[in-house]
Amino acid sequence: MYIFNPRSSIFAIGLVVLLASSCASQDKSVLPATLCTPDARYCLGNYTAVCTQDGRRLSDLRPCFPDGNCFAGACVSRICTPPGMERCEGIDTVRVCSDDGMVQSFSQCPKFESCHAGACRPDDCSPGENLPICNFDVMAVCVDGKRTSASCENGMSCKGNECKAKESCTPEEARCSGDRVSGICSFNASQWNTTVCKSTEHCLDGFCQQRLIDQPVIEDVIEDVIQDVPSPLAG
Repeated sequence: MYIFNPRSSIFAIGLVVLLASSCASQDKSVLPATLCTPDARYCLGNYTAVCTQDGRRLSDLRPCFPDGNCFAGACVSRICTPPGMERCEGIDTVRVCSDDGMVQSFSQCPKFESCHAGACRPDDCSPGENLPICNFDVMAVCVDGKRTSASCENGMSCKGNECKAKESCTPEEARCSGDRVSGICSFNASQWNTTVCKSTEHCLDGFCQQRLIDQPVIEDVIEDVIQDVPSPLAG
């Protein structure tokens, strides 16, 4: 299981940023003096946030997930959950929930296909050729030449072609790994989706945010983030 911390971020991304930051220096004059409009409300990922009175920081982060989506600084109720999931409604209908949970659609499977693990798939299959297919916490598997579905146990999610232990996180939760790496827990808690912040940014409250004029630009410090990290992922 991938534990999200400063020693377990993506090696390849960190290496690219190291090379980029060592090849160019940043002009601090381009950095702003403030970050936001005082007392205004914003969205950070799927959190609401309020700008401080001095305009220098987004504070009071509150999650909208799992049942809401942040829009214009406020949580609005989702039409469907979990977001980003394709799942079966009966044996021949696929329901798709959009990534923000605000739109859902339905489609019927064609003849000789049924819904398994969130998609229409041929009823007949070959165990030697058709590996398990993952979708959230469900696998489409081939048993005795026929397609069927199998759910992962509690605390497990489907990744690759097998059930694995979920990360210790809540879907859509944001965390920082040191000063330079932002991580968002995936919709089914199967992994951390990571972003290495630009040298003119820093990770704060789980998100890459713009540095201000009086805050130091960080160059050539990403070495500490990628040091001793297995490639491509700790797992």
